[in-house]
Amino acid sequence: MNRFEITTEVTADFSKSLAQEFDIKVLPMKYTMNDQEFEHTIDYTMEDITQFYDELEAGARVSTSQITPTVYMSIFEEILREGKDILHIGFSSALSGSFQSAALAFEMLKADYPDRTCILVDSLGASGGHALLSIRASELRAQNEAIETVADYLNAHVQLISHRFFVDSLDHLKNGGRISSTTAVVGNILSIYPILTITGEGKVEAFDKIRGEKKAVGKLKSFFDGNNDQSLSKHVVISHADNLDKAKLLEKELTENYNDLIIHITEIGPILGVHVGKGTTAICYFATGR
Repeated sequence: MNRFEITTEVTADFSKSLAQEFDIKVLPMKYTMNDQEFEHTIDYTMEDITQFYDELEAGARVSTSQITPTVYMSIFEEILREGKDILHIGFSSALSGSFQSAALAFEMLKADYPDRTCILVDSLGASGGHALLSIRASELRAQNEAIETVADYLNAHVQLISHRFFVDSLDHLKNGGRISSTTAVVGNILSIYPILTITGEGKVEAFDKIRGEKKAVGKLKSFFDGNNDQSLSKHVVISHADNLDKAKLLEKELTENYNDLIIHITEIGPILGVHVGKGTTAICYFATGR
Protein backbone atom coordinates (compact mmCIF):
# COMPACT_ATOMS: atom_id res chain seq x y z
CA MET A 1 0.00 0.00 0.00
CA ASN A 2 1.35 3.43 -0.94
CA ARG A 3 2.33 5.46 2.10
CA PHE A 4 0.78 8.91 2.02
CA GLU A 5 1.99 12.18 3.46
CA ILE A 6 -0.10 14.10 6.00
CA THR A 7 0.28 17.86 5.75
CA THR A 8 -1.16 20.74 7.73
CA GLU A 9 -0.40 24.38 8.57
CA VAL A 10 1.32 25.99 11.56
CA THR A 11 -2.14 27.04 12.76
CA ALA A 12 -2.35 23.53 14.25
CA ASP A 13 0.33 24.79 16.67
CA PHE A 14 2.39 21.60 16.59
CA SER A 15 5.70 21.67 18.39
CA LYS A 16 8.54 20.31 16.28
CA SER A 17 8.82 17.22 18.47
CA LEU A 18 5.09 16.47 18.31
CA ALA A 19 5.03 16.83 14.53
CA GLN A 20 8.00 14.48 14.28
CA GLU A 21 6.37 11.96 16.62
CA PHE A 22 3.34 11.68 14.35
CA ASP A 23 5.26 12.26 11.10
CA ILE A 24 3.22 15.26 10.01
CA LYS A 25 4.57 17.88 7.63
CA VAL A 26 3.74 21.35 8.90
CA LEU A 27 3.55 24.20 6.40
CA PRO A 28 4.78 27.67 7.46
CA MET A 29 2.74 30.87 7.27
CA LYS A 30 3.82 34.50 7.13
CA TYR A 31 2.98 37.51 9.23
CA THR A 32 4.08 41.12 9.29
CA MET A 33 5.14 42.96 12.44
CA ASN A 34 5.85 46.68 12.27
CA ASP A 35 6.22 46.43 8.47
CA GLN A 36 8.77 43.59 8.70
CA GLU A 37 7.81 40.18 7.30
CA PHE A 38 8.37 37.00 9.33
CA GLU A 39 7.71 33.33 8.59
CA HIS A 40 6.25 31.26 11.39
CA THR A 41 7.71 27.78 11.00
CA ILE A 42 7.76 24.55 12.97
CA ASP A 43 11.21 25.59 14.20
CA TYR A 44 9.85 28.43 16.34
CA THR A 45 10.97 28.06 19.94
CA MET A 46 9.25 29.00 23.18
CA GLU A 47 11.56 32.01 23.36
CA ASP A 48 10.52 33.12 19.84
CA ILE A 49 6.85 32.94 20.74
CA THR A 50 7.33 34.72 24.07
CA GLN A 51 9.14 37.53 22.26
CA PHE A 52 6.27 37.78 19.78
CA TYR A 53 3.70 38.20 22.57
CA ASP A 54 5.87 40.71 24.40
CA GLU A 55 6.07 42.85 21.26
CA LEU A 56 2.36 42.38 20.61
CA GLU A 57 1.52 43.58 24.12
CA ALA A 58 3.87 46.53 23.65
CA GLY A 59 1.72 47.70 20.75
CA ALA A 60 3.39 46.19 17.69
CA ARG A 61 1.35 46.35 14.49
CA VAL A 62 0.79 42.78 13.34
CA SER A 63 -1.07 41.33 10.37
CA THR A 64 -1.22 37.83 8.92
CA SER A 65 -1.55 36.50 5.39
CA GLN A 66 -2.87 33.28 3.92
CA ILE A 67 -0.72 30.78 2.04
CA THR A 68 -0.94 31.36 -1.71
CA PRO A 69 -1.81 28.60 -4.20
CA THR A 70 1.71 28.94 -5.65
CA VAL A 71 3.33 28.18 -2.30
CA TYR A 72 1.02 25.21 -1.72
CA MET A 73 1.80 23.90 -5.20
CA SER A 74 5.54 24.08 -4.59
CA ILE A 75 5.29 22.12 -1.33
CA PHE A 76 2.77 19.60 -2.62
CA GLU A 77 4.65 18.96 -5.85
CA GLU A 78 7.82 18.08 -3.96
CA ILE A 79 5.85 15.34 -2.16
CA LEU A 80 4.16 14.10 -5.34
CA ARG A 81 7.52 13.81 -7.10
CA GLU A 82 8.53 11.34 -4.40
CA GLY A 83 5.63 9.14 -5.49
CA LYS A 84 3.51 9.82 -2.41
CA ASP A 85 -0.15 10.72 -2.13
CA ILE A 86 -1.21 13.67 0.05
CA LEU A 87 -3.81 14.08 2.76
CA HIS A 88 -3.93 17.76 3.65
CA ILE A 89 -5.81 18.73 6.81
CA GLY A 90 -6.48 22.43 6.44
CA PHE A 91 -7.03 25.35 8.80
CA SER A 92 -10.76 26.14 9.09
CA SER A 93 -12.13 27.45 5.80
CA ALA A 94 -14.32 29.85 7.81
CA LEU A 95 -11.28 31.51 9.38
CA SER A 96 -8.84 31.72 6.48
CA GLY A 97 -8.70 31.70 2.71
CA SER A 98 -5.76 29.30 2.89
CA PHE A 99 -8.11 26.32 2.58
CA GLN A 100 -9.31 27.51 -0.83
CA SER A 101 -5.70 28.15 -1.89
CA ALA A 102 -4.82 24.54 -1.03
CA ALA A 103 -7.85 23.28 -2.98
CA LEU A 104 -6.80 25.34 -6.01
CA ALA A 105 -3.25 23.99 -5.77
CA PHE A 106 -4.50 20.40 -5.78
CA GLU A 107 -6.70 21.15 -8.79
CA MET A 108 -3.80 22.64 -10.75
CA LEU A 109 -1.53 19.66 -9.97
CA LYS A 110 -4.03 17.02 -11.16
CA ALA A 111 -3.01 17.15 -14.82
CA ASP A 112 0.68 16.59 -14.11
CA TYR A 113 0.13 13.83 -11.52
CA PRO A 114 -2.95 11.89 -12.68
CA ASP A 115 -1.90 8.73 -10.84
CA ARG A 116 -1.52 10.40 -7.47
CA THR A 117 -4.30 10.91 -4.91
CA CYS A 118 -4.63 14.29 -3.19
CA ILE A 119 -7.38 14.75 -0.62
CA LEU A 120 -8.22 17.91 1.29
CA VAL A 121 -10.04 17.80 4.65
CA ASP A 122 -11.42 20.94 6.28
CA SER A 123 -10.61 20.78 10.00
CA LEU A 124 -13.25 23.44 10.71
CA GLY A 125 -10.94 24.19 13.61
CA ALA A 126 -7.68 25.72 14.74
CA SER A 127 -4.81 25.14 17.14
CA GLY A 128 -5.46 22.07 19.33
CA GLY A 129 -8.53 20.93 17.40
CA HIS A 130 -6.67 21.22 14.12
CA ALA A 131 -3.83 19.22 15.67
CA LEU A 132 -6.11 16.50 17.08
CA LEU A 133 -7.55 15.74 13.67
CA SER A 134 -4.03 15.47 12.24
CA ILE A 135 -2.89 13.19 15.09
CA ARG A 136 -5.87 10.90 14.53
CA ALA A 137 -5.04 10.74 10.82
CA SER A 138 -1.49 9.73 11.69
CA GLU A 139 -2.71 6.96 14.01
CA LEU A 140 -4.99 5.56 11.30
CA ARG A 141 -2.17 5.71 8.76
CA ALA A 142 0.01 3.74 11.19
CA GLN A 143 -2.71 1.08 11.18
CA ASN A 144 -2.25 0.84 7.38
CA GLU A 145 -5.61 2.38 6.57
CA ALA A 146 -5.95 3.69 3.02
CA ILE A 147 -5.86 7.45 2.44
CA GLU A 148 -9.52 7.45 1.35
CA THR A 149 -10.55 5.58 4.52
CA VAL A 150 -8.67 8.03 6.72
CA ALA A 151 -10.22 11.04 4.97
CA ASP A 152 -13.71 9.55 5.33
CA TYR A 153 -13.10 9.00 9.05
CA LEU A 154 -11.94 12.57 9.56
CA ASN A 155 -14.91 14.04 7.72
CA ALA A 156 -17.27 11.82 9.72
CA HIS A 157 -15.76 12.88 13.07
CA VAL A 158 -14.77 16.51 12.53
CA GLN A 159 -17.93 17.67 14.30
CA LEU A 160 -16.92 15.70 17.39
CA ILE A 161 -13.88 17.80 18.26
CA SER A 162 -14.65 20.31 20.99
CA HIS A 163 -12.78 23.64 21.22
CA ARG A 164 -13.13 25.72 24.40
CA PHE A 165 -10.88 28.65 25.30
CA PHE A 166 -10.69 31.92 27.17
CA VAL A 167 -8.70 35.08 26.50
CA ASP A 168 -6.79 37.20 29.00
CA SER A 169 -7.80 40.53 27.47
CA LEU A 170 -10.79 41.42 25.35
CA ASP A 171 -8.89 44.01 23.34
CA HIS A 172 -7.79 41.64 20.57
CA LEU A 173 -11.33 40.32 20.11
CA LYS A 174 -12.52 43.92 19.96
CA ASN A 175 -9.89 44.81 17.36
CA GLY A 176 -10.94 41.80 15.31
CA GLY A 177 -14.59 42.85 15.43
CA ARG A 178 -15.70 39.90 17.58
CA ILE A 179 -17.08 42.09 20.39
CA SER A 180 -18.00 45.76 20.83
CA SER A 181 -15.70 48.37 22.38
CA THR A 182 -18.12 48.80 25.29
CA THR A 183 -18.17 45.08 26.04
CA ALA A 184 -14.37 45.00 25.95
CA VAL A 185 -13.96 47.92 28.35
CA VAL A 186 -16.52 46.62 30.86
CA GLY A 187 -15.23 43.05 30.62
CA ASN A 188 -11.63 44.07 31.21
CA ILE A 189 -12.56 46.20 34.23
CA LEU A 190 -14.62 43.43 35.84
CA SER A 191 -12.12 40.66 34.93
CA ILE A 192 -14.81 38.88 32.93
CA TYR A 193 -13.40 36.04 30.86
CA PRO A 194 -15.50 35.05 27.86
CA ILE A 195 -15.43 31.34 27.09
CA LEU A 196 -15.24 30.95 23.34
CA THR A 197 -15.76 28.01 21.02
CA ILE A 198 -15.29 27.10 17.39
CA THR A 199 -18.67 26.20 15.96
CA GLY A 200 -19.58 23.38 13.61
CA GLU A 201 -19.20 25.89 10.77
CA GLY A 202 -15.62 26.57 11.85
CA LYS A 203 -16.27 30.07 13.22
CA VAL A 204 -15.26 31.57 16.57
CA GLU A 205 -18.20 32.48 18.81
CA ALA A 206 -18.73 33.42 22.45
CA PHE A 207 -20.09 30.44 24.35
CA ASP A 208 -20.13 31.43 28.02
CA LYS A 209 -18.47 33.84 30.43
CA ILE A 210 -17.01 33.70 33.91
CA ARG A 211 -15.33 36.10 36.30
CA GLY A 212 -11.73 35.41 37.32
CA GLU A 213 -8.94 33.52 35.54
CA LYS A 214 -8.73 30.61 37.98
CA LYS A 215 -12.47 30.01 37.63
CA ALA A 216 -12.05 30.14 33.86
CA VAL A 217 -9.54 27.27 34.03
CA GLY A 218 -12.01 25.28 36.12
CA LYS A 219 -14.72 26.04 33.59
CA LEU A 220 -12.64 24.52 30.78
CA LYS A 221 -12.22 21.39 32.87
CA SER A 222 -15.97 21.23 33.54
CA PHE A 223 -16.66 21.32 29.80
CA PHE A 224 -14.35 18.32 29.38
CA ASP A 225 -16.11 16.52 32.24
CA GLY A 226 -19.44 17.09 30.56
CA ASN A 227 -18.94 15.81 27.04
CA ASN A 228 -15.56 14.14 26.49
CA ASP A 229 -15.62 10.87 24.55
CA GLN A 230 -12.48 8.86 25.28
CA SER A 231 -13.76 5.96 23.21
CA LEU A 232 -12.78 8.05 20.17
CA SER A 233 -9.40 9.24 21.42
CA LYS A 234 -7.41 9.64 24.63
CA HIS A 235 -5.54 12.61 23.20
CA VAL A 236 -6.21 16.06 24.66
CA VAL A 237 -4.51 19.25 23.54
CA ILE A 238 -4.09 22.19 25.90
CA SER A 239 -2.91 25.25 23.99
CA HIS A 240 -1.76 28.52 25.48
CA ALA A 241 -0.49 31.92 24.42
CA ASP A 242 2.52 32.41 26.70
CA ASN A 243 0.40 31.25 29.66
CA LEU A 244 2.14 28.02 30.64
CA ASP A 245 1.16 28.28 34.33
CA LYS A 246 -2.55 28.13 33.51
CA ALA A 247 -2.00 25.36 30.97
CA LYS A 248 -0.17 23.34 33.63
CA LEU A 249 -2.96 24.04 36.13
CA LEU A 250 -5.53 22.71 33.68
CA GLU A 251 -3.35 19.67 33.00
CA LYS A 252 -3.11 19.03 36.76
CA GLU A 253 -6.88 19.20 37.21
CA LEU A 254 -7.36 16.71 34.38
CA THR A 255 -4.73 14.22 35.55
CA GLU A 256 -6.13 14.25 39.07
CA ASN A 257 -9.42 12.97 37.69
CA TYR A 258 -8.40 10.97 34.61
CA ASN A 259 -5.37 8.67 34.71
CA ASP A 260 -5.21 7.53 31.10
CA LEU A 261 -5.36 10.73 29.07
CA ILE A 262 -2.57 11.61 26.64
CA ILE A 263 -2.19 15.34 27.20
CA HIS A 264 -0.19 17.57 24.89
CA ILE A 265 0.59 21.16 25.89
CA THR A 266 1.27 23.36 22.86
CA GLU A 267 1.89 27.04 22.30
CA ILE A 268 -0.42 29.21 20.24
CA GLY A 269 1.79 30.76 17.58
CA PRO A 270 1.75 34.22 15.99
CA ILE A 271 -0.77 33.44 13.23
CA LEU A 272 -3.55 32.79 15.74
CA GLY A 273 -1.99 34.71 18.61
CA VAL A 274 -2.47 38.09 16.99
CA HIS A 275 -6.24 37.50 17.10
CA VAL A 276 -6.55 36.20 20.67
CA GLY A 277 -3.60 37.79 22.48
CA LYS A 278 -1.26 36.80 25.26
CA GLY A 279 -2.77 34.77 28.09
CA THR A 280 -5.25 32.75 26.04
CA THR A 281 -5.75 29.16 27.23
CA ALA A 282 -7.61 26.45 25.31
CA ILE A 283 -8.60 22.80 25.57
CA CYS A 284 -9.48 20.61 22.60
CA TYR A 285 -10.65 17.00 22.72
CA PHE A 286 -12.90 14.43 21.08
CA ALA A 287 -16.41 14.83 22.45
CA THR A 288 -20.01 13.74 22.04
CA GLY A 289 -20.46 16.94 20.04
CA ARG A 290 -18.90 20.35 19.49
